[in-house]
Amino acid sequence: MKSLDYSIGLKLWSTNTSLYKHIQKIYKNKQIQYLELYVVPKTYSSTIQIWSSLNMPVIIHTPNKSILDISEHITFFTEAQQFADHLQAPHIIIHPGSGNINKNIQQLIRFNDNRILIENMPFYSLHKNEVLNGSDPNNMLQILSATGYGLCLDIGHAITAAHNLGIKYYELIESFSVLNPQIYHLNDGGFNNKKDQHLHFGQGNYPLKKIMQQIPSGAKITLETPKNIEGNLSDFIVDLEHLKNL
Repeated sequence: MKSLDYSIGLKLWSTNTSLYKHIQKIYKNKQIQYLELYVVPKTYSSTIQIWSSLNMPVIIHTPNKSILDISEHITFFTEAQQFADHLQAPHIIIHPGSGNINKNIQQLIRFNDNRILIENMPFYSLHKNEVLNGSDPNNMLQILSATGYGLCLDIGHAITAAHNLGIKYYELIESFSVLNPQIYHLNDGGFNNKKDQHLHFGQGNYPLKKIMQQIPSGAKITLETPKNIEGNLSDFIVDLEHLKNL
């Protein structure tokens, strides 16, 4: 079997506890090196014992929500912190939100957790036409400089943002790379799509081989391709093999 010179992560929701044995299997087989767990609100009490018994590295992702209601978002983030504390997660990934960037920055500062990584955005939100903060490197640099947090570089978001901003995707990825990403997100998608997509590798037309050349050896890459939750993660394995065979 071919191998990848990267640390590969599987992304699941905190409600996907039925996949416990399958996660254990692919981790034992060294097909993944960590789990990225997206926290569904109000699931800590009912799922934390299952996730903690995995005994594997975990990264936490907070719920995706524009930072508009700070009290509600603090509640969401506090639960993500609980997961991170219990699972000894080194990183908590968060979307920067929309609206006034200075207000977003002040809200992010209030979280006060050096495990936070800010994820770059695709310019437009998925379900609305609101413009998101963190879609271009200058905007992101403003956020990172003010907060002191790190960066999660989502490749699909960068490609979508580049299309909306009218610049070349590889130049945008390179500009983000200068900001020292700690984790990368990767999936396939429509190259000229104006909104974010999460497709299986080979279902879109991203130049994946060229993209992989822009990701440094040894980097952490979370695969954000779809998963059949009713299955046994076989679709994830297919995506992984596609990446190995590029």
